[in-house]
Amino acid sequence: MTIKAVLFDLDNTLYDYDSAHKKSIKGVYDELVKHMEITYPYFLKLFKISRNEIHRELAGTASAHNRVLYFQRLIEKTHEKLEPTIVLKLYNAYWNTLLKIMKLRQGSLKILEYCKKNNIKVAIVSDLTTNIQLRKIEKLKISKYVDVLVTSEEAGSEKPHAIMFLLALNKLKILPSDALMVGDNTINDIEGANFVGLKTVLLNKGSLSKLPKEDYQKPDYTINKVSELLTVISDVNLQKVIDDGYIKFNCNFKKTKPILADKIKKLSLYRQKLYNSKLVGAYPNKIGYGNVSEKQGKYVIITGSTTGNYKKLDNTKFSRITKYDINKNELHCTGAIKASSESMTHEAIYECDKNIGAVIHVHNLKMWNKFLNKLPTTSETAAYGTPEIAFEIKRLYDETDLKDKKIAVLGGHKEGLIAFGKDLNEAHKVIMKYFNMI
Repeated sequence: MTIKAVLFDLDNTLYDYDSAHKKSIKGVYDELVKHMEITYPYFLKLFKISRNEIHRELAGTASAHNRVLYFQRLIEKTHEKLEPTIVLKLYNAYWNTLLKIMKLRQGSLKILEYCKKNNIKVAIVSDLTTNIQLRKIEKLKISKYVDVLVTSEEAGSEKPHAIMFLLALNKLKILPSDALMVGDNTINDIEGANFVGLKTVLLNKGSLSKLPKEDYQKPDYTINKVSELLTVISDVNLQKVIDDGYIKFNCNFKKTKPILADKIKKLSLYRQKLYNSKLVGAYPNKIGYGNVSEKQGKYVIITGSTTGNYKKLDNTKFSRITKYDINKNELHCTGAIKASSESMTHEAIYECDKNIGAVIHVHNLKMWNKFLNKLPTTSETAAYGTPEIAFEIKRLYDETDLKDKKIAVLGGHKEGLIAFGKDLNEAHKVIMKYFNMI
């Protein structure tokens, strides 16, 4: 089971609201000075006071964000009678400016396209009124990527109230354990989603993402760019593999005595070298990465699933692949532990050439960034441990210079690279050649 849905905050997450808001407020001031004399600093002061009053009086409702109420309250402070014409002009000046200049953050479209291609449902969960949020979605041209919209107007309460997130999940027919919440507000987005049981991702943009974080406000992941969500999705899927005890392929595991120590001697040696170089290991969140395999006769010996956290591996941490079928997404293995979730990718490489005797999969962000699309690179839509990436490897071997380079960048598995050789020594030399370039 993998991530089935992503819930996004809209304002200041998928697009830069702070910047657009500042320019829109200036547009409001430019309209106001047509009707009265007022300095810009004093206008900003009145606007802030008016907005805070409305927030305090209507806290927890969508109306608390209605700009027309802000401007009505502001004009009530500057005029002695009702001025509907001025209020409406200020309101229109604000939204006309914001809708004209608002743009998606870099990487937002890419992640939405990724979700669409991979059948990951998308929900927008946002405070404010439905009408204006619909207009924003249309202006940003993302409606074809969004499956559902939930606003505080519809829910009757604002984030962090649980109803906002539960309503979105109900519309999507998705369980909290199968979804992510992405937002820029530590309290509204993260605290609320944590309470519901969603995995949470904080976009580190703006002052609201830097508020002090109590335990219940701490996100599971923090990203600086929306595009980094691709790595988060991959990491969460891998963690689900660890937590739920399954591997993406159909793993027919027969637990037997550990593989004989002499069979894993070289594997353990080269795995240790990679571990010492931090090309294999585990992240601070305990998610392991990287694996090593060697062809021994008609079988392949590979590091076991979730072994990245171990500094040294003995023979209880290796698995023997006895049979596999990429087309059926099926694999049989024996030993004291299940085979790595990357086993099918390794087998795809061995299928390319009978002379290939070893495969090494590593993680290194600098290498990944430097060689992405410069070395043979798999499609970004081909996820780790799936038949798709196995087929991608075989395609690259036939259509690119992968046969000569002996290394590929995993485009859909950030930080991941995979190399091969006639034996472990050659595969290791390939990896270190490019590692030393950084």
